Amino acid sequence: MSDRPIRFTVEFNITLGKFDAFEEAARDMTRDTQPEPGTLVYDWYLNRDHHRARLLEEYVDADAVVAHLEGRVVTTLVPKLLESAQLTRFEVYGDPGRRGSEILSQLGAELFPDWHAIDR
Repeated sequence: MSDRPIRFTVEFNITLGKFDAFEEAARDMTRDTQPEPGTLVYDWYLNRDHHRARLLEEYVDADAVVAHLEGRVVTTLVPKLLESAQLTRFEVYGDPGRRGSEILSQLGAELFPDWHAIDR
């Protein structure tokens, strides 16, 4: 297992007329992710017309990834979010460990292990 952080890029198309529900779910997800000790980054981005969103996540290690994936945000709030949007891309960069890889694969994530990197 790598000692480097694990990063996610998650992309969504927001269903026409459902932005308010999407925004509420994203706000709840951010609030509930905030206290997770291994979460380094949890940043949402929204395009100008409010039809597409991106979520960038970063976790300190594989244990933090699994804690997030098995927690309330993913098990309860992600299904709520997906009532108002379609997941269009989910990429994971780094080594989320065996359990994290299993869960992420079930969620449709494409895994990109470390290859070449500069750490400072």
